Amino acid sequence: MIIKIPLITFDQVSFSYQRKVEVIKNISFSLYEGEALGIVGPNGGGKSTLLKLIVGLLSPTTGTITYKNKDDQIISYVGQQSNLNLIMPITVQEFVEQGLINKKTSLSVEKILKELNLLEKAGFLIKNLSGGERQRAMIARSLISAPRILILDEPNTGLDSTGVDQLYKIIFELKQKYKTSFIIVDHNLNLIITHCDKIICLNKTQHWHDQKDKLSRKVLESIYHCEFEHLLIHKNNPEEIHEHFECGDPNHKHEH
Repeated sequence: MIIKIPLITFDQVSFSYQRKVEVIKNISFSLYEGEALGIVGPNGGGKSTLLKLIVGLLSPTTGTITYKNKDDQIISYVGQQSNLNLIMPITVQEFVEQGLINKKTSLSVEKILKELNLLEKAGFLIKNLSGGERQRAMIARSLISAPRILILDEPNTGLDSTGVDQLYKIIFELKQKYKTSFIIVDHNLNLIITHCDKIICLNKTQHWHDQKDKLSRKVLESIYHCEFEHLLIHKNNPEEIHEHFECGDPNHKHEH
């Protein structure tokens, strides 16, 4: 029997700045090879702090984070397009080559551009690409060194519905082909539920679901304080979006 070892494990991890109020509390999960983990939750719920802990920019106040082969395990991060410098006259190929870290494990630039449907745009300036093409270029730059884990922070920003569908199709194909694990932070719950294997619902503390189909309305209410009906959650049951249930939080104002 082969025992699978997680790429990363959080065990009762909490974090607070300057030992004051905890930003996140008692977070526990494991991420395995080839899995996609979705992270959802309201603004200020601790998503950015969790990502910083995953990549090692922060250390836990309490609890432990364990990595499999940490020295050889590359974790790449793809931020939002708004952080991309479009002033520099750099081509798509040059941009992707910036991501080369370990040449022993790196994919060829031509190969990764082809995988992301960007080969014909290799000589184009980044600033002349469409929003969807720039997003794919950012993913290509992060994938070029064959990371074990790729973090996508709100990858849908600035994309239309067609661009979003194409992006997630590519993510799924890369996950299957290279066994790369993905961590995706997004406000679009419908996409997260559809495309991720596991989900963390985060608002200071966590609601962890190994089985995403067990994600209930009650759990989402507790996280979003009954504001989630403004989001498209159940595309097959739109009538649920128009119902409003008070979450029971005395600090939250309910309007019908």
